[in-house]
Amino acid sequence: INVLQCVNSCDMDSPMKKSHLVAICMGLASFTSAVSARADMIEVGVGAQTGSSTQGSEVGRILLEVRGYQGSKSSGPRFFEVVGRVGVGAVRPDGEALSFIDFETTPVQNISPWFEGRDGRAMFVQRFLPLHITRELAIGQDLSIRVSALGAAGHLELGTGRMRALVEVAIDALGAHYLSLGDARSNVGTFKGFSIADLNAKIGFLASPSETLRIRVVAGAQSALSYGRLEMASGDVASTFVNLSSLYGEVALTLGSTERGLEIYSRGSLVSMGDFSSGAKAFSDDTNAHLPSDLARVLELGVRGRF
Repeated sequence: INVLQCVNSCDMDSPMKKSHLVAICMGLASFTSAVSARADMIEVGVGAQTGSSTQGSEVGRILLEVRGYQGSKSSGPRFFEVVGRVGVGAVRPDGEALSFIDFETTPVQNISPWFEGRDGRAMFVQRFLPLHITRELAIGQDLSIRVSALGAAGHLELGTGRMRALVEVAIDALGAHYLSLGDARSNVGTFKGFSIADLNAKIGFLASPSETLRIRVVAGAQSALSYGRLEMASGDVASTFVNLSSLYGEVALTLGSTERGLEIYSRGSLVSMGDFSSGAKAFSDDTNAHLPSDLARVLELGVRGRF
């Protein structure tokens, strides 16, 4: 990822603060460095996204994805496990080149296996200081930076033979959240507050017709809740709850071994952003400080390589 191209793709004379660009590019740079220095397994993917939102935005972009993780370690500590996704392409009518970012890193994790055998496996993961940076112009999200003090996740697979049911639940809690609204040409407002919790849950099944062919079908939901001060460019201010949420489903076909392989996938998602005052009674009846309520529908097709 060329960090200089990232900076140059945005209008530096616009209301979008330079600190936003610094945060984005520093995150991408540290992500690339962490992958090369720490990971013993890397996934690289490319895909295409298309979709639309209820406010009339149209999505059409190329998606680049890199994941670095310690796949050979099934227990004990992991350091700087990272996932980065960047969408290059316009979200009309805004026309921004860098319209989507999803970067996540966890400096320290500890994996505790519960059991593993022919009938399935289960594990518990403790996470410390997880960081999540996102940008999705399809719903008016210029930049979101959320860091949590700690997190936990559970992974369960149950089944016999070549078919297993899958359940995963993860939660990050107690941190800080900064959210900028709008795009590089219009600063709608900002939110600064306390991150209460970020919950992610999914269910599905795994099928292995052969040693070199695997099928994964999952459906999930994610919701991040924060409380803080919302300041709009119009001057309106409110103390409110903010929620970033999504529903998604994915079907993937993997060719190759567990350590080395090629994965073809299709993913559909609904992404939304809103506050508890939107469409309801505000905390202060005389304020117009609300998030721009929007819902985006996105379809993604792509391929990932693991090596």
